[in-house]
Amino acid sequence: MRIYKKLFATVTAITLLISVTACANNPTSEKAQDDSPGTVTNNSQNGDNVSTGTSTSSQEIDIEFSAKDLDMGYNETDSTKISLNGDTAIVDGAGASFIDGVVEISSEGTYIVSGMIFNGRIMINAGENDKVKLVLKDATINCSDYSPIYVAAADKVFITLVGENTLSDGQSYTLSTNDANVDSTIFSRSDLTLNGTGTLNITASYKHAICSKDDLIITGGTYNLTAVGGGVYGKDCVKIASGIFNLKTGSDGIQSDNAEDAGRGYIYIKDGKFNVTAGTDGIQAETVLRIDGGEFSITTGGGSQNASTENGQNNPDWGGWGGNGRGGQPGGGNPPMQPGQKPQDPQSSSTSDTETASAKGLKSASELIVNGGIYTVDTSDDSLHSNNSMVIDGGIFTINSGDDGIHSDTSLLINNGDIKILKSYEGIESAAITIAGGTVNLTASDDGLNAAGGKDSSAVSGRPGQGMFSTSTGTMTLSGGNVTINSSGDGIDCNGPITMSGGNFVVFGPTNDGNGPMDYDGEFICNGGTLIALGSAGMAQGVSGGSNASLFVKISGAENSVFKVTDSNSNVICEVTSPKKYACALVTSPNLKKGTSYSFYINGAESGSQAAA
Repeated sequence: MRIYKKLFATVTAITLLISVTACANNPTSEKAQDDSPGTVTNNSQNGDNVSTGTSTSSQEIDIEFSAKDLDMGYNETDSTKISLNGDTAIVDGAGASFIDGVVEISSEGTYIVSGMIFNGRIMINAGENDKVKLVLKDATINCSDYSPIYVAAADKVFITLVGENTLSDGQSYTLSTNDANVDSTIFSRSDLTLNGTGTLNITASYKHAICSKDDLIITGGTYNLTAVGGGVYGKDCVKIASGIFNLKTGSDGIQSDNAEDAGRGYIYIKDGKFNVTAGTDGIQAETVLRIDGGEFSITTGGGSQNASTENGQNNPDWGGWGGNGRGGQPGGGNPPMQPGQKPQDPQSSSTSDTETASAKGLKSASELIVNGGIYTVDTSDDSLHSNNSMVIDGGIFTINSGDDGIHSDTSLLINNGDIKILKSYEGIESAAITIAGGTVNLTASDDGLNAAGGKDSSAVSGRPGQGMFSTSTGTMTLSGGNVTINSSGDGIDCNGPITMSGGNFVVFGPTNDGNGPMDYDGEFICNGGTLIALGSAGMAQGVSGGSNASLFVKISGAENSVFKVTDSNSNVICEVTSPKKYACALVTSPNLKKGTSYSFYINGAESGSQAAA
């Protein structure tokens, strides 16, 4: 819909740490560290971070996995064995010791941990050039007031999973000034890799499940993570080659948030199976999010049942996501939200009002690139979102969104893929939309395709999450693909010109005269492709130019009626069954010839004829 309609909507809306005894003494050899990652510099009102740091492009990210990252092997004979037994541990070999409930690893090597400890932990405090491999072999570690596995220092740590392993912590940590930001069941200040064929079960009752202050790489294993905060976090990057991930989190499922250093803050997923139920974002990268494959089931913010609008009215409860987490409220925590559950107020007021969380499925602050994968996404907020650009080169998507199905602030390119948006406020939205291939079927309670421009923000035009654009000009280029739109608002809306040169587009537009099947400013130039647009007649627009001939006629069709166009020889030019009533039809196709008369039929009965223009 056009800007004046958005303004009308705006006017309408206007009228209407407790310390407890530690598992063990905190080490005194640790240096004071930086603050806990995830502090938001500045956010727009709907929780879309406005980064003030160095940007990262997709060309800068590292998508390779080293041989050591992939290596799950170890020599048991040459390894140090750590046997956990109730409230004690036995160390057999060099490089490790056990004192006062703490297994401390101090040098490079391979360490095999097995057994159970009720209230203890493992600390790796090795040299800055040391590489440590920690093999968890049917190990169970509980620490009531600290991180069960804490990497204080090392060049890099590799955790290899063998068998069934379980880690758990308590609801509060006892921390000193040197380790004040330790907040995860596995917490590493060094590069961290997890691999193996085993399983890791984590119950993170304090905040987060797995955190690395540097790179976090996962190349195998099964991860069952339940956390009041976030699930998988790597400040500099998260890279996943494979694995099975079952995540239930109060804040983000998977996140990287370094916006200060070039080439950092990105997430790369090569493959894997992901079942994510998150209180805030499912997968969120501060810079680039690239996914090449995998299977994803993502639910955020209680799901699309917690939509930005309900029965055409603003939902006053929408947007109250958060809890303790990077990108959320770091001082308190909410349990993972269940489908349909209303958002809760954050338990902490320690952050500013601008540090508002979001509940998007896939989210990037710079570039979102999807090359493949299977996605089932049910989100309270946008299902796919980029603060800048997005490219979809493949993938199978089933989307239910409480706000936009797919949103990209600056540009969106769809080259391939199978996209089904079953529920959304606006189906696909960006300043510049290009559809060059793929299959799209979408349902929207407002606009189907909306090219309007600028940055997304909430509480605009009366609807939380409604796009506020830095420019009133949008562009739309339609050159390929097969797209079907069912919208209650405008079917295709562009606050600027539309160019069509290929593809097949079917629009089942609005039934109210305040919107139209096509709504654009400037020109709609058709030099190829086929478009059939049915809907209300009050604001309907036709084609303005191009080599394609077109038909634009007022016609009355009922719900589930068959609309057909034939030439003088009864050859069918096009035929569709409309799921709702319509009062006008726009048809443009290379099969039409300018000046030639064509007949219209509804349910087989001729309803008139017109010469193509």
